[in-house]
Amino acid sequence: MELQSPTKPPAASDSFSNPSSTSPSNLLPSYRRSPIVLKFMLISLPLLVLACLALLILGPRFYRLHSMENLQDKAESIGRVAAFSLAPAIIFNDTDNIDEFLKSLSQTPEVEYILVSDETGRELGRYQRPDERAAAPSASSSLQTVSSAVSSTSSSTASPLSSLPSPLESKPSATPKTAPLPAINQINKTGLSPDGLFWNFFTPVEHQGELVGYLTVGFSLKTLNARLTRINHLFLISSLLVFAFGLLTFYSLSLLVTRPLRKMTRTVNQIAAGNLDLRLDMTTSDEVGQLASIFNVGLEELQKTMRHLEEAKQTLEKKVEERTAELKQQVEETEAIARKLSESEELFRNMVESLGEAVIIVDNQERFTFANPAARRIFNDTEQKLEGQSLQEFTTAKDFEYLRQQTLRRQQGYRDTYDLELNFPDSSKKSVIVNAAPRINPDGQIIGTLAVLTDITERKRQEKALSEAKDELEKAITELQQRNKNTVQLVEMGEAIGLAKSEEEAIKIVINFGEKLFPKETGLFYLRPAKENFLELISSWNQAAEAETIINLDDCWALRRSLPHFVDPSNRAFLCPHLKNIIKTPERSACLPLSSAGETIGLLALYCCLPDKSGQTSAFMLSNLAESEAKKSLLIAFSQRVATSLANIRLRESLRQQSIRDPLTGLYNRRYLEETLEREFAWARRASQPVSIIMFDIDHFKKVNDLFGHDAGDVALQTIAGQLQKSVRTEDIVCRFGGEEFTVVMPALPLDRALNRANLILESVRNLELSSKGMFIQKITMSAGVASFPLHGETPANVLQSADLSLLRAKNEGRDRAQAADKPVS
Repeated sequence: MELQSPTKPPAASDSFSNPSSTSPSNLLPSYRRSPIVLKFMLISLPLLVLACLALLILGPRFYRLHSMENLQDKAESIGRVAAFSLAPAIIFNDTDNIDEFLKSLSQTPEVEYILVSDETGRELGRYQRPDERAAAPSASSSLQTVSSAVSSTSSSTASPLSSLPSPLESKPSATPKTAPLPAINQINKTGLSPDGLFWNFFTPVEHQGELVGYLTVGFSLKTLNARLTRINHLFLISSLLVFAFGLLTFYSLSLLVTRPLRKMTRTVNQIAAGNLDLRLDMTTSDEVGQLASIFNVGLEELQKTMRHLEEAKQTLEKKVEERTAELKQQVEETEAIARKLSESEELFRNMVESLGEAVIIVDNQERFTFANPAARRIFNDTEQKLEGQSLQEFTTAKDFEYLRQQTLRRQQGYRDTYDLELNFPDSSKKSVIVNAAPRINPDGQIIGTLAVLTDITERKRQEKALSEAKDELEKAITELQQRNKNTVQLVEMGEAIGLAKSEEEAIKIVINFGEKLFPKETGLFYLRPAKENFLELISSWNQAAEAETIINLDDCWALRRSLPHFVDPSNRAFLCPHLKNIIKTPERSACLPLSSAGETIGLLALYCCLPDKSGQTSAFMLSNLAESEAKKSLLIAFSQRVATSLANIRLRESLRQQSIRDPLTGLYNRRYLEETLEREFAWARRASQPVSIIMFDIDHFKKVNDLFGHDAGDVALQTIAGQLQKSVRTEDIVCRFGGEEFTVVMPALPLDRALNRANLILESVRNLELSSKGMFIQKITMSAGVASFPLHGETPANVLQSADLSLLRAKNEGRDRAQAADKPVS
């Protein structure tokens, strides 16, 4: 039976009018011929190929495995027997018996080589079958024995056969040519050689349970490999015969099975050609016979149906003629009505076209069905092509969605007036006022919208210009107010910094005003310690990411150029190195050097942006920082005001330090001491705490100046001053009272503890080793006097006088000691 692809069925009228003239291609689908026998063959072919391949591959493999097992069993049997027979000859070193054994064992055709050695590995005998391609040597010449005269060292510990000569060593020219033996590491074990030509059997030779030697027997696989080659050829021929026989068998069975189907196919083709009286003659009880019976029944039903259709066709033709006459009469009546409607429509059209307002009609899909000349002028329709176009072509997506909502209102019967903006292909725009009303057909259904359009483009343009002017004025007023506010804040900042008592307090003021002036940015405030070549991060505001705490002076473009440096997306390659770790893709950043009188004081770095409440990054306070001169001016003015203020504070602090510090030792001077004592005594009175004062004086200091010079005296003063600072508490105050005298003020320390501390200080000074310009200075000692408030007085002057008197007493009693004041001074 043939399979055919379906084609388009013929028209019903053609089939009914002339059934006998239809061709098989009209009734049956046409398929590309593909005999079912070939399909049966294609199904069975892979199975047949797999069976032949299995026979061709597995047969020789099983034969080889079986042959190798037989050879191994034979090798083991021969080796065990030979090892048992060799034991006495090896024990007595009987070379004749060994030679006789080798001759006997070499009679086995599979034996390729034999090696005999004692337990130390010394070779006692060897046999190797000569190569068949060389001249056949005599049997006696093939035996090679090593003379037993070779002394065996009893203390030898060599491994078995380790002392054997290499099988590749050259032999005398009289020795017949032999095939190369396997390597030594292969001879010392049982198994197949790497080249697959030999089966090596290695076994120890024992006598009464003791090891006396080793035996190695090699069996050639040449005969086995030759047989395997013949077996492979035999299985190949067998596989080809099986394949041919199987293919023929499958073909015969396929012909036999498909014979009824092919017979059915021929009969069906004849029936398809128009001979509907034929029947399938299948009397079998299988599925094919059942299919034929079902087909015959269906064919009879088809003949009955064809007869009924022919009768129905004749009846239908009569009814069509009657209905055609009725329709003709209706058409005449409709034409009369159409003429009247045309006259009314013409009158309406003339009225609409004469109007100055634009009138359009659109359907429910927003397509134009009518437009008067005024409407065509609004829509720039010079070619009379507006009908059929959609309003979507003249509106944006948002406006068109609004139109769709208006159309829904028209369908509900509402009338509306609204504004609409029209967009044209030349990028021009027009604004119109739309008065829309629903359009209803005689059946009461809403079929579209009737709209009157009024062009208000010019009016909209004037309103927009006025609105823009208003916005610009409001923007200018806002910017001016912001600028005034910033100016006021800068003035307030300058006044606040001017009132600051220290640099730390001034920095807090700067950070406070920086956060007010730049609330959306992160600010980093760096200061340069003294004359160092780096800047240190002192403070910041709005800092969300970790910044560089210390940067070099050349790590910032602003410091290199000594000018403000601004970075935006257009020049992001110039982002400063110290900001690259915290700003990956900068929107805006600014680095402003803080300089005064040509000296770099610090750096102010700003970058955007802060995360907002939703976690998203907000825009920069002014997105066009690089272009905004007002913003730049504010940043520059802020940085200049900060730099000037810090420079003034540092200058003021430097002058103050110079006024209260001793220039030689760096200690506080007498002036600072007098100011501090008043404050400390006032605090001690409120807290009811003591205040101890220690007066130090260097013993015989004039001798140091006379013997070593004034430079050495200065070194001594500086060294002792440093030792004093290291020997007191953080809250204690060390001053140079004058000349070689020093004073230490120790708040909240009683007299006895102050005296102990004085003795410790004298001990540390006594152990100092001083040198100046490579010259050792004599050991220096000091004397000390200790007095305490309120024990020795209520005023700083009284306590100082008591400490001075106790110092004088310590000097009079022999110096290098500390004395406490014994009574208050009135």
